Amino acid sequence: MDTEFNNSQFQETKSIVDYLQLIRGNFLPILIITAVSFIFALVYAINAVNIYNSSTLVKVNKNSGNILESNPLLQPFGSEDRFISNEIEIIKSYTLRERVASALIDSFNVAEKKDTFSVLLTSDKLDQTKKKLMTKDALAQTLLGVTTVEQKRGLDFVILSASSPSPYEAALIANTYASEYRNLNLMFNRDQLIVVKNYLDEQRTEKLDQLNGAEETLKAFQESGGIIALDNQASNLISQISTLEASKSMQEIELKSAQTALESYKNQLSKLDPDALDYLSQYGSKGYFEQLQTEIAKLEIQKLLVSGNEKDPKNAKAFKELDAKINLLQDKLDEEIEKFQKGAVASTPQEYRTLSFEIIDLEIKEKGLNYSIAQLAGMLGQYENKFGLLPRNAIELAKLTRTREGLEKLYTLIEQRFQEAVINEQSQPGNVVVIEAARIMTEPAKPNRTLIVIIGSGFGIGCFNFLCIY
Repeated sequence: MDTEFNNSQFQETKSIVDYLQLIRGNFLPILIITAVSFIFALVYAINAVNIYNSSTLVKVNKNSGNILESNPLLQPFGSEDRFISNEIEIIKSYTLRERVASALIDSFNVAEKKDTFSVLLTSDKLDQTKKKLMTKDALAQTLLGVTTVEQKRGLDFVILSASSPSPYEAALIANTYASEYRNLNLMFNRDQLIVVKNYLDEQRTEKLDQLNGAEETLKAFQESGGIIALDNQASNLISQISTLEASKSMQEIELKSAQTALESYKNQLSKLDPDALDYLSQYGSKGYFEQLQTEIAKLEIQKLLVSGNEKDPKNAKAFKELDAKINLLQDKLDEEIEKFQKGAVASTPQEYRTLSFEIIDLEIKEKGLNYSIAQLAGMLGQYENKFGLLPRNAIELAKLTRTREGLEKLYTLIEQRFQEAVINEQSQPGNVVVIEAARIMTEPAKPNRTLIVIIGSGFGIGCFNFLCIY
């Protein structure tokens, strides 16, 4: 065995000696090949374009949505990572890249130093030596190759990085990406609030025009020599009718708004899962809350009729009693709705729960508004009979006065709801926070010139070994 070991050691020593003799005998070719590789690597390293990388850190907070989603015991394993993964796909989407491209083009147009841009520019087809600004679509495609998105492992943080030969442009792209992502997220969160606000804005403009027209008509009638005033009984009757009509019209506007939002939520849910709506329809509210909603609607009408004269002690007392009854029934209704919602979405996938809750809420609200409108219509029918008994010579003035008062009260209600909608929209937060903005880097991220030269030199020696062996 010692003999075999000695033979092996001898062969190894002999191989090393042979290799050294080979190098000694071919020193000049080795030197030339290594020198050529070194020079090529050095030239490439010197002429390689500097690429700067800038990153921004974004925190993505998950909306609580509802009590089921906010309970960690009810959240499936991995739901947080899936949520962040969904957000990363949104960041990579063409929709966001298109928004970023548009914002970058705007930044380029207002920039004083155009030579600080590189990625945004492309060669002119007619003159390759000239550069021109990319189109929005072309830039949106280019952004996919110069940006990266990654999640910090185990955290709700996303790193948005951008690369460019210009350090200023790299930071601008990363910061614009973060800004547009935050704006898009905020737009998604405020989407339904904006729909409601815009609808109320249209309604208030329309009703204001109608109110101005009604006031002009009433003024013209009075100036034409007709009756210019009504007695107290007729005035009180008209005031009550106009109050009921304004409330009914407002309920109809809210019903239309709720139906629009409901349709939007259903469309969103059907895009996520076409079968989700069919599953949810099995738990339709049906008549579960009809009695409570009808009782509340009746009490609201009674409260409405005494709300204009709270200075009267009797009316003030009645107003408080009605308010207390309504609050009691509303609390009971909310409790029943909460129980119903828990049962309806207990088996609903996590990502659909928020939409499911919104759909159930709006369906219940829709039924409640329908009950309220029906009650108001019935009450108005009773007052219409009294209105028809007014003297003939006063009926025309009464109609004009009723129209004006009804529109005035309705416009006031719509204006109030519109201002509430504006406040709700502005106070609705997004769930994206930019923790750290991208900075203009002073050192390039690549190329690593030292490594390129070392690899080039080693490549020359490797080529010589390959030639010697083969």
